[in-house]
Amino acid sequence: MIDKETAASIVKEYITREIPVSDDELVIIHERTIEKQWGWVFFYQGKRWVETNDRRYKILGLYPIVIEKEDGTLNYLTLLKTIEESIQAYEEKRKLTS
Repeated sequence: MIDKETAASIVKEYITREIPVSDDELVIIHERTIEKQWGWVFFYQGKRWVETNDRRYKILGLYPIVIEKEDGTLNYLTLLKTIEESIQAYEEKRKLTS
């Protein structure tokens, strides 16, 4: 079992290493994090957008990241649905694979 701090560290390391941005830094938007019984959903964005809320700096196409409490597994949510629908679909998928 991992805690929220460890989960956030996994996300930060992943977005820093795996999602290249040329002239900005990706940061977790902690106040948007959603906690579920099974894990967390993390949102992140470019630091300049977070600091200024200027749409010129918003990076598009950043999928929310799920971290499982049990083992720290990382997954993405889709952006093709609302966040609530995406979480529900993820939960249903979890049930099928358990």
